[in-house]
Amino acid sequence: MIEDSEIGIIAAKKASIKCFAFRNPNSGRQDLSQADIVVNDINEINLNKIQELILGNF
Repeated sequence: MIEDSEIGIIAAKKASIKCFAFRNPNSGRQDLSQADIVVNDINEINLNKIQELILGNF
């Protein structure tokens, strides 16, 4: 799952879903710390990052 809000990340974690978070300047100040991987730009999410998330190599 890809999220840019604290509430979305919390929902993903409660559902046991791995979660990317990206710092969206349009989403205000969000606590993204519970996400598995945080990126500064949605374009940073690529096949390598997805494999890191799935395999836990981050």
